[in-house]
Amino acid sequence: MLDVQLLKFEEIKPNPNGQYFLGMDVGSTGDRTVFAILEKMNKNEGKLADVIVMRKASYQEQLDTLKQLNEKWKFKGGYVDSVGIGGPIAEFAKKINFKIQGFYWTATNKTPAYEDLRAAVFDGKIAFNKEFKNLIESDFRNVSKIVTSAGQIKYQAGRDENGHSDFVSAAVLAWQAAKKISVLGAPPVVWQRHSAF
Repeated sequence: MLDVQLLKFEEIKPNPNGQYFLGMDVGSTGDRTVFAILEKMNKNEGKLADVIVMRKASYQEQLDTLKQLNEKWKFKGGYVDSVGIGGPIAEFAKKINFKIQGFYWTATNKTPAYEDLRAAVFDGKIAFNKEFKNLIESDFRNVSKIVTSAGQIKYQAGRDENGHSDFVSAAVLAWQAAKKISVLGAPPVVWQRHSAF
């Protein structure tokens, strides 16, 4: 995907006044579930503050961790991978925090989302917590950019003993959420028609 030497690592400490966004890549059996927590600095800059990795976690363990992280970081928004078993988890996330939404990967939205994170790395717009340097570098190395004979760009996550480049996917989701979900607003109003009887 890119030269890992371009990744910018810093010592990142929690900011009590920070605006935090979640990216969650939901793992199936044998894969990792990864939570990426990103602090939005301004419209086009962010810091990847924390990463939580779960291996072979049960459905309930993932829900419990999601709830705990929401309480800790008070997310201003987030995207949860809603493909497959991620669907019910995304629905649960929306119930505990209406600003966390499901993100369904498609052939249409995957490449632009990955390209957006890649551009942010190239431009130095995103910094990563150096505490997770080995994990982050390993996952970025496993993502390949493929250009088809028709000139289409695709991203393919390689697999190693750690999983399926789940961190990169979670980071892409957190970055997209920070850019696209407004921190303003209120939960949708459920209108009820008053009965005439």
